[in-house]
Amino acid sequence: TGLAWMTIPLAGYEAAGDVRKPYGSGVAEIVPYQAFETADGWLMIAAGNDNLFRKLCSVLGLDELAADPAFATNSARVVNRVRLIPMIAAKVATCAPDELAARLDALGVPNAPLLTTDQVARHPQTQALEMTVECDDDAGLPLVGVPLSLDAKRPRTTRRAPKLGEHNRILKRKPSETPVG
Repeated sequence: TGLAWMTIPLAGYEAAGDVRKPYGSGVAEIVPYQAFETADGWLMIAAGNDNLFRKLCSVLGLDELAADPAFATNSARVVNRVRLIPMIAAKVATCAPDELAARLDALGVPNAPLLTTDQVARHPQTQALEMTVECDDDAGLPLVGVPLSLDAKRPRTTRRAPKLGEHNRILKRKPSETPVG
């Protein structure tokens, strides 16, 4: 799973020998493609091509940036990242996250709020994916499921973890005493 998140940096390394520096939530190859702080929370904005960048600028009232040759193309934005990101961040910081997300959604600019753990646990998508299930043995204890499905079902256990020492008797058996089957 960790290597899957490394596909872009690994490709850059294999293609050009570049060891990319970290950009926080952003990536080296696409600008802007990172989390921005809004007036009340964080929003990931993925303006992954020139058209999406123009749409983002339109939503933020920064149309002059989209027309500026220093920012008009992704390669130019990558070179001028240190100038561009603060300008976008300043505008995003004045926006309510839900309103900004709705405006970006309307134009097809990928975005998503960054949620706290409690928000993720209670999110409708978490519930719809049945990522948590109550433990059979300890009423009310939700267990987190495996993040994959096999034949449209999530493999899971609904039993609690053993209590300290609960299985010691099994572990102390001699191999000839171990039940088969």
